[in-house]
Amino acid sequence: GAPANTPLEIIARVNTQVNAALTDPKFEARLADLGGEPFAGSPGAFGTFLTDYADKWRPVIRAANIKPE
Repeated sequence: GAPANTPLEIIARVNTQVNAALTDPKFEARLADLGGEPFAGSPGAFGTFLTDYADKWRPVIRAANIKPE
């Protein structure tokens, strides 16, 4: 994520460039080699994804009593 005071124009420009990079087959293959998955979309959609992901795993982490190192 970007710092909270980052201008929206900068966030939009970076988002456009990242989405463009994700369409490059070489970049996509390298990302897959590293175990990553491309996530193209808007900053808002990514924020929703992160919130949903945290909500999904929070109960599992608490039930397993997993602590950060």
